[in-house]
Amino acid sequence: MEETNSVLQLCYHITKDQFADYGRRMGLRQFEAKKKRTTISGIAEILLAVALIVMRLTTSEQSNVSSLFYILGVVLIVLGAYNLWFYRASLPKLIEKSAVENYEKSQYLQNEIKIEFTNGELVETTVSREAYQWSEILRVEETPMLYAVIATNERTVLIPKEEIGDDRYLVEEFLKTVCNKFSKEYYTYR
Repeated sequence: MEETNSVLQLCYHITKDQFADYGRRMGLRQFEAKKKRTTISGIAEILLAVALIVMRLTTSEQSNVSSLFYILGVVLIVLGAYNLWFYRASLPKLIEKSAVENYEKSQYLQNEIKIEFTNGELVETTVSREAYQWSEILRVEETPMLYAVIATNERTVLIPKEEIGDDRYLVEEFLKTVCNKFSKEYYTYR
C-alpha cells in the first residue's frame, strides 16, 4: 500500500492570463502537425496558381476557358495565402480568446484551489475534492507561468508558479521525481 503522508500543501488562484497562456500553448501544440501540412498545402496552392496563370499568359489561344485559368489562379492564391496565414496569425488569437471565455465561465477557475501532494496521489480541493494516483497521471507539462499535471484526458490540474512563490522549486523537484518514478513524460515549454 502506498504511503499517503502529505509531502506538500498549496493554496492558490489561477489568473486569467495564466489560463490563457496555457490554453494558447496547448492549442498550438495540438495543431503543430496540422500547421506543417497546411503550410505545405498553402505553398502548393500558390505555386499551382502561378503555374496556371503563367500557362495562360504563355498560350496565344483565347477562349472562355482562359478566363477560368485566371479565376482559378486567383482562388488558389487566396486559399494558399489563407493557409499560410491562419496557423501563424489567426489561430493563436482564436485559441487565447476561447481560453479567456472558458476562464470567465468556469466556477472551478474562479475559486481558491487547494492541492495536497502525497507520495501516492495528488489531491485537489476546489468546488469538489478529486484525488489522482501518481501512477495513473498521463504527464506533467511546465510553461514559464505554471505546471500542469495532466491527470486524465479530460482533467488537468494547473499550478501557477507565481502564486506558490518559493514552493515552486519544491513542486518542480517533486513532479520530476514522480515522473521519473512512474515513467511519465515531463514536457517543458519555453
